[in-house]
Amino acid sequence: MKYRRRARLLASPFRRVVGLGLWLSLVVTPPALATTTPIQDASFDYLYVESNEGGSSGGHTAIRFGPDVYHFQNENGLLVLRRDLAREFLYTYALLGNRTIHSTRIAVSQNTRAALLDRFRRRHRAQEAQIGIGNALRNDRILLERLRDDENSLAGPSSSPTLSILGLGYFTQSQGRADGSPKTAPNKNSSTTLVSLRDAIIERHGRDFLSVRRHTTLEAMQALFDEDPAGWTVETPTSAYDHPAFERSYSKRWRDLAAGLAALDVLEEARPLEAATHHSPDEPRFSLDPREIRAFERYADELSMRLVGLVDSRRADWGEPLLVGMARLSALNESISKGQLVFLDTFPSNSAILGKHELARRGEISVLMVLENQNQLDASRAYFRDNAGASELAWERVEERSNRFFEIMRAVRGEGPMRIARGHLVPSRAAPYSLPPLQDHRTTLRSEDLERVRERERSYSRALSRLHRYGLIARNCATAIFETINDSFEGSVEISRRRLGGHVRSRHSLAFIPFVSAQQVDARYSVVSTEIIPSYRQLRLRAMRSREPALRVAFRESNIFTSTTYDRSSNDSFFVFFTDDVPLLRPLFGVINLAAAVGQIALGIVTVPIDRGRNLARGLRGVFVSLPELAFANIRKGSNDWIAKEYRILSPVRRWERSDRLTSSPGQAGGIQVTRSKRK
Repeated sequence: MKYRRRARLLASPFRRVVGLGLWLSLVVTPPALATTTPIQDASFDYLYVESNEGGSSGGHTAIRFGPDVYHFQNENGLLVLRRDLAREFLYTYALLGNRTIHSTRIAVSQNTRAALLDRFRRRHRAQEAQIGIGNALRNDRILLERLRDDENSLAGPSSSPTLSILGLGYFTQSQGRADGSPKTAPNKNSSTTLVSLRDAIIERHGRDFLSVRRHTTLEAMQALFDEDPAGWTVETPTSAYDHPAFERSYSKRWRDLAAGLAALDVLEEARPLEAATHHSPDEPRFSLDPREIRAFERYADELSMRLVGLVDSRRADWGEPLLVGMARLSALNESISKGQLVFLDTFPSNSAILGKHELARRGEISVLMVLENQNQLDASRAYFRDNAGASELAWERVEERSNRFFEIMRAVRGEGPMRIARGHLVPSRAAPYSLPPLQDHRTTLRSEDLERVRERERSYSRALSRLHRYGLIARNCATAIFETINDSFEGSVEISRRRLGGHVRSRHSLAFIPFVSAQQVDARYSVVSTEIIPSYRQLRLRAMRSREPALRVAFRESNIFTSTTYDRSSNDSFFVFFTDDVPLLRPLFGVINLAAAVGQIALGIVTVPIDRGRNLARGLRGVFVSLPELAFANIRKGSNDWIAKEYRILSPVRRWERSDRLTSSPGQAGGIQVTRSKRK
């Protein structure tokens, strides 16, 4: 107790001194200092991406909140708001697109940042839903047109209309009877995996379960056929932020029911996997060790239990997940029995193709891609093996990386072209499914019904166009960002100035030009720093100049023939010289590039029957991007199809993901060059 009393006695004079100091600081603070703007505690970034050949010849803009980047893109005439991870945005634009990014950081309060982020999120979700309804209306019209064309066949099994069902393409064609009913008697081609799954379902749900499930699905399909196909009343959106209510469309309900019937057919017939839809390599690198086999067995048991429950699910779309799950279970069990990795082919049908000539030109890159993808596959297999509770996502990683590695390795060995697909690969092999015969109680699909569906689609399409129509000047990637920002403050200029430090108009200004919009942001908003994130080529040139004489680097990297930083992309037009870093020589190099483009046009005219005008189109685009070079302007930077791993991991990505706090240190940090630091 005596020590506590002494501590209080010692603390008392200290408290008096501190309190007096605080009181004096408030009294004697000069008025100018007392009214200084308080230090902001949050920020967001405005991004200006330099131009390049292709769809963004005028540049591009985006806005970043922490790990998320929002940006607008022209897609089929609509200005669509996209949300990407910061690392993916940088990889796409700075590395693959070879475009320098200028980042301007704006200091705001936490409330202002939250309001802006909420507005972009709301617009993104609302637009996704609006476009989704537009797609559903189009699918309704397509389905009804198909039903009308085949309405005479709905009363008989001879030529029923078909629907494309995801997952059905992994299995062999129907082995059913002539009357269309499934064949359940086992045969030598039956899948033992699906026979066991069918037995487990019968044991859990009863012997008559599958026939009852089929009967109720057919009844639901008949009831749907009797409904008014134009009965779905769709509310026309009047604002970019209107989020329509969710409702399953007529065509989606048809597809869900058809997928359920297709899944029951596959299950009852115990169809095996189609040979061309999965891979079973017998090479040692795909062999499974005992620990992997045990992990596969655990996951196969877990997946089997989920499928036994899924077949009795109340969710309307149970058919397609059941088809994909049965295909995966079949591949897993085949892997276990063979001791070799067996996996479904998950490349989408619209994958880009690299032919033998393009692969030969990328020989060194192809080898690096094989090594990198093999390391990724080994890592995903090790994770799946060492985690007893490995999830579906862990298996999807094994499945995807197996596909990518096997595809690259097969192409490098000369066994065929290479398929290329961005994004996450998931099983999606579709196949047509013939609808069963239905008794037509409505006697015919009336022309009036189809016309009402068409008019509904046209009306909604016009509303979407009014809200989201792309315009080069009136509504583009830059103006839409400022429109969304200003909507956060109800369009008030005063609120914008108070919350952001200034106001940038979304209409009737030069802000529609991407680089001008970045200048206006820098001049009017509360900017604390501006940063330059170099393109892949500039990043490589900077590293080379630190090791070699600058003149040697300039000569070697000035053209596409000797450059070590550029491997011609299949999307680029033909050119000779890079002009982005040589402003004085730009007109001279531009003349040579223009001549190269004209040469490609001449070649394209000759090769039109072979390449369907691809060379001709690239040559015309080459002329378009070469002409500005004659006037000392630069558009083309050259793009890349693939980036080696050591250049893909940029420090800006790591820093953007690690923190969203304000940075104001001048100089260079990793790949980012801070060109200025200030506070308004």
